[in-house]
Amino acid sequence: MVVIFLFPFVSFALSSRLLHAKEYAQRIDVKDVGFNEIPEVDFTKTPIIDRDSSVRLGDKVMGNMTEWVSQFDVSNEYTQISYKDSVYRVTPLTYNGFIKYFKNRKEGIPAYITVDSTNGKTKLVKLKDLGLDGMKYVPSAYFNKKLTRHLRFSYPFEIFGSPSFEIDEKGHPWYICTTYTYKGVGNKKKVTGAIFLDPITGKSKKYDAGKIPKWADRVYPESMIVQELDDNGSLKNGFFNSVIGQDGVIVTSEGYNYLEKDGDIWLYTGITSANADESNIGFVLVNMRTHEAMRIKTAGANETSAMKSAESEVKNYGYQSTFPLLINIKGNPVYLMSLKDNGLIKMYATVSATDYQKVATVYSDEGLDALVKKH
Repeated sequence: MVVIFLFPFVSFALSSRLLHAKEYAQRIDVKDVGFNEIPEVDFTKTPIIDRDSSVRLGDKVMGNMTEWVSQFDVSNEYTQISYKDSVYRVTPLTYNGFIKYFKNRKEGIPAYITVDSTNGKTKLVKLKDLGLDGMKYVPSAYFNKKLTRHLRFSYPFEIFGSPSFEIDEKGHPWYICTTYTYKGVGNKKKVTGAIFLDPITGKSKKYDAGKIPKWADRVYPESMIVQELDDNGSLKNGFFNSVIGQDGVIVTSEGYNYLEKDGDIWLYTGITSANADESNIGFVLVNMRTHEAMRIKTAGANETSAMKSAESEVKNYGYQSTFPLLINIKGNPVYLMSLKDNGLIKMYATVSATDYQKVATVYSDEGLDALVKKH
């Protein structure tokens, strides 16, 4: 009994960051590259519509579907994807409770919503218009049609996380469920691949990490990527250095955003010193499908300072800034953000990443191209 009780604690300690700091630091391989790795900004592929705005737009388009609004809700997923040579957020409808599930279970979920992240154009995509049946194996279903239950029965020995809703280039819906392995008791989490489940038929296929279909975008979850980056920046010189000396210790910014590059979605975040001052020492991009990671060493203002600078430029309106995107304008790193009033986008702003006092703003109806002319 003593052995059974103590084993998890001993195993946890033996595989902890204290004894295996460098292993934790090496879970992600970050390569140093030049800023030219970020292509010149293309506003047809720049996700300026943030998640909160996408949710508002999705709720609005669903509210116009009077025959469905009492039967289905809109999921809060809004996955950021690369689709048809642009960037979108996609989210499925969900059953509105058990009674509505029981009433609609034979036909399944009939549609999903797409929001163009470059211009806010929103569409409710009916599966029947694509020649497809409804989605029956979904998170909001019950009994054996519940997605997580169906996955567990199909893969009883896999460790997997929360399914992510995506669509392929033909508009076919999928749930992508990342699979993991651990070393020790809940430590050194590693992605082994992903299960692709067709919510219409319930059929699924397991792919290894290096063989994920290119159309998929979200295999490595955001929270895991940020944790890996923080471990890489803080533990490379040992555990005690990360808490005492902090020589060379760097951490990620207090937020992240997305960039489209080469048909993939990359998570973007800044990196700063452990002292948490108002400057960044560079930026990190991580491919959410392949796990490729790039670090760009460019000293300048951090995202919070850039947001405050943009808000100060229009302080008479009281607009609030979204978390910035990092873009390339004429070879220079620039923060791009929306300025919002009560959740509605009123203006766009750019702030130089190397000098946050350089700010340009335009009204949303002028378009993003007007910002480039000011640089």
